[in-house]
Amino acid sequence: MDKIKKDLRTLLLAKRNQLLPSQVAEKSKSITNLVLKYFPLSSSERVFLYLPIRKEVNTWYLIENYWKNKIEVFLPCCKEEFGLMHFYKLEDKKQLQTGKFNIPEPSTDICTPYLGTPPRIIFLPGVGFDWNRYRLGYGGGYYDRLLAKDDFKSTLKIGLAYHFQIVNKLPKDKWDRPVDVIITEKGIF
Repeated sequence: MDKIKKDLRTLLLAKRNQLLPSQVAEKSKSITNLVLKYFPLSSSERVFLYLPIRKEVNTWYLIENYWKNKIEVFLPCCKEEFGLMHFYKLEDKKQLQTGKFNIPEPSTDICTPYLGTPPRIIFLPGVGFDWNRYRLGYGGGYYDRLLAKDDFKSTLKIGLAYHFQIVNKLPKDKWDRPVDVIITEKGIF
């Protein structure tokens, strides 16, 4: 099964890498519009998001909208312990630093850690998804470990992806966790 997942990751990442910056922007804006229309958040709510890497859906459109509307944005920081991730409040791009895997993340020296119950919504990246809403990540298990926690049972888990990233069926392991909703530029699934 690991080989199948690895091959699928390679295929989907290659396809995503072929996107032009203008295509990433256009598709990301369509996805953002669907999120804002069908999953609105109120001022003073909190949300877990991620920063885009390697032509993932550009979440900066959401982040900037949320900041403008006084919604608190929390982003992940991957810890040195394998597979552990904690969320920190980001209020300004200047608070970013290069973290594990060379991914920008909030500076843990100046950003406030998330404490308390999880927010109503968490947005997740993915290399791929299937029609049963299972997610194929990069293979580190960070989000699977996070979502396995009892605290996240009532949190709405939304995968953001381009439509071509949805495949009929993904191979899944016992620890894989599905999302509740997938949003692509073509709709909500």
